[in-house]
Amino acid sequence: MADDKYLPLGTRVTFDMADVLGRYSNSLPSDHKHRSGYLKTWKRNPYLKRGDVRTGVVVGVRTLANGYATWMYSDEPIVFYPEEHFPAYIVAYDLRLKPVRLHIYDAIPLGGESDE
Repeated sequence: MADDKYLPLGTRVTFDMADVLGRYSNSLPSDHKHRSGYLKTWKRNPYLKRGDVRTGVVVGVRTLANGYATWMYSDEPIVFYPEEHFPAYIVAYDLRLKPVRLHIYDAIPLGGESDE
């Protein structure tokens, strides 16, 4: 059963490499409710310039989460607490490079919906 809010598997899309999502970590702000930990967020690389447009194929969709990881004592495991969820396409654009993650609004479908 297809999910109508997402592009079908195999859809050819274009995207700008500046829109590729990466995972970033920063220390928690001093006023955060937990003292030890770090923020983990998915965001675009702020150092990439726009204009490097690529063509790829949708090979999946995932729900990504932004939030924070924290621990109370050094011998306890780190626990991740999600604060925001959002969907992202997994797009393959080269046979020898790993697929990229894109916010669903950054992947622009080409002509036909899929090659099926």
